[in-house]
Amino acid sequence: MKKICCPVCNSSHVNLVEKNSVDWIAFLYQLFLQIDVAPYFKDIGTLSLYRCGDCRLGFFSPHVSAQQELYQQLQKKDWYYPAIKEEYHYAAGYIEAGAKVLDIGCGPGYFKSYLEDAYYQGLDYSHSGKEILSEDVHEHIDRHPSYYDALVLFQFVEHLEQPKDFLARALSGLKKGGRLIVGVPYEDSYLQDFPLFPLNIPPHHLSLWNEEALKRLGEELSLTLISLHQPNLEIWEKPLFWLIFFLKKMGVLKKKRRLLLGFCTPIAYILSLLATKCNWPVPVQKGATMIAVYQLDR
Repeated sequence: MKKICCPVCNSSHVNLVEKNSVDWIAFLYQLFLQIDVAPYFKDIGTLSLYRCGDCRLGFFSPHVSAQQELYQQLQKKDWYYPAIKEEYHYAAGYIEAGAKVLDIGCGPGYFKSYLEDAYYQGLDYSHSGKEILSEDVHEHIDRHPSYYDALVLFQFVEHLEQPKDFLARALSGLKKGGRLIVGVPYEDSYLQDFPLFPLNIPPHHLSLWNEEALKRLGEELSLTLISLHQPNLEIWEKPLFWLIFFLKKMGVLKKKRRLLLGFCTPIAYILSLLATKCNWPVPVQKGATMIAVYQLDR
């Protein structure tokens, strides 16, 4: 049997949190996103969630990752790439005017508009344009050693099977004193009320992040952690917050019953749209993102 190790700190001190059938996961994707992910699992029948006992990273096994087709389906949804994000504004505050910035997994490249007089280069297989290249990250880095003042990865590392190894190689493109800025879904936010929300589990996301895991990631990469920041709940997040809120109130999130969840979800969805449209007061202040800012001093 293959040994299970943490993909951030490589510790074998991991604990099994829960097992879920692939059929249940496929049901959740179909119910909430109207996307069929069953073909991604092939011969896998059960997906396990593990928690690292050393850095608290949550990660799934066996490895199942999305193909380009899934991202193409998600990009058709108008909420998948919000143009206005506090995450972008906060990150831009750590990038000086005139800096060379590499935005890895940049999507449409919305972050560029937040930068002041910076050289911007985006990388993304799903997009291309004047300042966005559809090419392999490490091939690009190999051609630009110690070239960039900042590497930014917004909502990207949670898609990787081996995030630490990926970033260790990417750092060769960063100048000494440069900044690595990472934004991830924050599992200790309101997302904790629905741990199996489809966007935050395979094949879309492969790991669950918290402050401890982000701190350990910096240590493993020999980086200095400058800042950890959880932005406030943003406008585009409110429908998701309210959806999870109402489903929790209905008491259906911990009961793996298809008929019950299938019946309650459309009701919760309508209520979430109503709450958002009427601007009901949100009972939480913070959103579902955590941003880590590191500096390369070596």
